[in-house]
Amino acid sequence: MQVSGVVTRTRGEWAEVKVAQLAGCASCRRCTLGRAPELQEVTAYNSVGAAKGDEVIVEVDSRGLVTASAWLYLLPVTLLLLGLVVGYRWFGDLGALSGGGGGLLVALALLKAGDDIWTRERFQAKILKKCEIQNTV
Repeated sequence: MQVSGVVTRTRGEWAEVKVAQLAGCASCRRCTLGRAPELQEVTAYNSVGAAKGDEVIVEVDSRGLVTASAWLYLLPVTLLLLGLVVGYRWFGDLGALSGGGGGLLVALALLKAGDDIWTRERFQAKILKKCEIQNTV
């Protein structure tokens, strides 16, 4: 999926780009912690040497969005249920509560720890090109 945006900051070969909300972000809101902004900032690989203030076209791999969404929903639910079953089997009702909560905390810790790795290696936005502004007189 391709969106246009404006470069707000560059850091080496990476750039922060303000883009309009991506399709699918309304349901996920991972990047914005539940807020619903009109614009959001995306870190993109700056292969074209865009500078601050440049209008650019950014490509975001939609397969990465689907995969990230699956991990964000399935891992916590799976570990929650696993903790409930194991806790109940060994320790009864109180064990189920503790095991479920523990499984959920482990899932959240794993997601937090893997966030940088996931973002860097699999979910990369890339600046495709700079937009040329045409002056009409």
